[in-house]
Amino acid sequence: MRLVKVPYVLLPYVLLEGETDAKDAAVIADQARIRRDLHPLRAGDETVTDLKILTGRRMDLVADCTRTVNRLRAQLTGIFRGLERALDLTNTGPLILLTGYQTPTALRRVRRKRLETWLRNRKVHRADQLAETPFQTAERQHTSLRGERLTARDRTMSYARLVAKLERYDAYRNTPASGRTETSSC
Repeated sequence: MRLVKVPYVLLPYVLLEGETDAKDAAVIADQARIRRDLHPLRAGDETVTDLKILTGRRMDLVADCTRTVNRLRAQLTGIFRGLERALDLTNTGPLILLTGYQTPTALRRVRRKRLETWLRNRKVHRADQLAETPFQTAERQHTSLRGERLTARDRTMSYARLVAKLERYDAYRNTPASGRTETSSC
């Protein structure tokens, strides 16, 4: 048995001839038998196959992460635009911050040192620097917006899920089989 690749360019012309899947399959098989310019497929190297699978998985994870971050960014813009501008939501630290504090009012209620300790307890890198940014932005926004509390409560779970997803991704990337140890984010 010989396995060949029928070019995608050929398929629209071939598939126009039949009205059913069986007829289309017969036409494709006939083309594969008659044409001599079709290249045979060889069994791929296991490493190449593994890389294709891992690359596809990574593309899915990145697309999912990007979509989630963009959605969360849009919702954060609705309640606390200054914080959305100040934080890089593609990093885990700001996302962890947002699991606890999403509104200017909540940030003004907590002291900077307490927030820094809260971040350190969650193993956030550079907690001291990250703790400073929200206070500066909270001081610039004293207006409470409609739906702020409800949006903040809903987003807490979304941020927590995204952080968990990033932690799973980091654990996956840091397995000995991958040969890499990285930290990070989306």
